[in-house]
Amino acid sequence: MSVLEDEDLATFAGYCASRRFDGEEYRWYVDEMDQEESLFARNAFYALHGMDMDSRLVRTYFSQDRFSDWPSPQSGKTSAQCEAEFSALERANLDMVVIHDYKMGFPGRTASAETRLRYFASHCDEEDFARDYPADYLDGFDAQMTGTSYPLYLFALYAIDARSGQELDDPVLRAYFEQFDWYAPTSSPAPYDAYQTANLAYLRDHAGTALSTADQDPSHT
Repeated sequence: MSVLEDEDLATFAGYCASRRFDGEEYRWYVDEMDQEESLFARNAFYALHGMDMDSRLVRTYFSQDRFSDWPSPQSGKTSAQCEAEFSALERANLDMVVIHDYKMGFPGRTASAETRLRYFASHCDEEDFARDYPADYLDGFDAQMTGTSYPLYLFALYAIDARSGQELDDPVLRAYFEQFDWYAPTSSPAPYDAYQTANLAYLRDHAGTALSTADQDPSHT
């Protein structure tokens, strides 16, 4: 079956900006993508924001009548300009596709450390990253987050708290987690579940000295 006839792919593309695909009901759309399907799925987000695609095959796909209400391609519009326009939902859905490709080991499909961090933050209470992801998942987490002096490991550590609804006093950490539509701090955060506990141990096993400052925080002793 050609991608032009793939209704599941078309459904993902059509709803990539309005439907969450990381829940049990729709996650299979991404989990079952092969390498070719994921290429079009990735490009859907950029086509939706008017990027003029270099690939003739991709241009042909998104010129179908089913996408006729999408913005026309804008000459010279870059991927960075599109990404600046992405909603939190679009970013989460794109991260799902990128992490899927990375996990499957598709040739040439990499996931940056900051993308892996965003995905970890959103799923650290649902998935066991030590068990289910490649051994290099935390590579690069000792580097500083763009625009901060904090290592990515520190954001990963506090992601476990953020997913439980913990209020974060540090303005840099708080600003990072406010990008996520799930972040809702409460005065009564939930206790860690089994996944959070396992992922905390996973971080500590790999972080080395990168978490030395965080280790002084009593909430993580």
